[in-house]
Amino acid sequence: MRLLKVALAGLAFLLLSPSLLHHWHLNRGLLALGRSVRLAERWQTPMVDQAAVQQAEVYLRQATSILPGNYSAGRGLGMALALLGREEEALTTWEESRDEGMRGLSSSLIPQSPHPGQIAADFAQYAEAARQDGRYEEALVWFRRAYQLEPTSAVYAYYTGLMHERLEQWREAETIYWSALDTVVFAGFGRSDFYYRLGLLYQWRFAPPELDEAESAYQAAQQGHDFHNRRNEADTSYRLGELYENKGLEPKQYLAYYRRAVALDPAHYWAHLRLGHALYQTTGDLAAAVAEIDQALAWWPAEPSRQWPYRILGDLYREAGMMEEAIAAYKEAQRWQPADDYAPAAWQELSP
Repeated sequence: MRLLKVALAGLAFLLLSPSLLHHWHLNRGLLALGRSVRLAERWQTPMVDQAAVQQAEVYLRQATSILPGNYSAGRGLGMALALLGREEEALTTWEESRDEGMRGLSSSLIPQSPHPGQIAADFAQYAEAARQDGRYEEALVWFRRAYQLEPTSAVYAYYTGLMHERLEQWREAETIYWSALDTVVFAGFGRSDFYYRLGLLYQWRFAPPELDEAESAYQAAQQGHDFHNRRNEADTSYRLGELYENKGLEPKQYLAYYRRAVALDPAHYWAHLRLGHALYQTTGDLAAAVAEIDQALAWWPAEPSRQWPYRILGDLYREAGMMEEAIAAYKEAQRWQPADDYAPAAWQELSP
């Protein structure tokens, strides 16, 4: 009889204690969700134990109804809905959890809830892990979720657009970047970074290239002068020089852009190469040109594109009448890219 009274008292305490009841449902929901995830291995795989996820949904809904705004319950319920293919419901759940958390930051009801932005931050961590592993589709899903939860985040917007680029979804990336320019708070990435990405899209990704739009985007990036890093700033200057060179402008009209690029990023080997070529065209100073190309070679990775500095060297030496040096450069270019006919044809033409 005494044991029965103790049991009834314990049950009454559990039923009367929202916190304990919440944790009872939460723990069972997370356990069920964990079983489905272990079977699935990753969130984005179709190998999902539907029964376990549905069971998790039931428990986690109970947990969120008892203590709205609890981080773990809201995050877990959203995960269950996402695994069941109910993406819009999942996003709504995460948004509600975030909003309830904002209202309850000072509430004693949810003392263990992290900052409401933690859900988006967690998603960004999942995304970054997938990005580092080359799983760009999965990374896009998580970055996009983080961005939807925190639509003023420049970081989440930037990486959402970047993942669209990795997947060759050029117009989707363009849409993200333009939208971000109107809506985000520029912290982590600046306005200049978004214009820079747009310039790359217009110059290189669309067919035919939209060169006027690319030029305007690069110029806006430079005028904003709030780049995330010097590498983006350097490459913006390089791309403007490249654009003007490809348009057929005189070398003196784009030389300064290459100079600025290498000043900002001494490891920018393409800028060194084009600067060396432009120097020879404008001044005829072969020594200065070769010195810049040597700088390019010092940074150039050991890959087939390494043929380019040697091809340019071969052209400069040939123009200067230094045939032995030209032949040696062309042979080196062929060594890096045997499939290219330009270098072997050039050195064979020069050979006695």
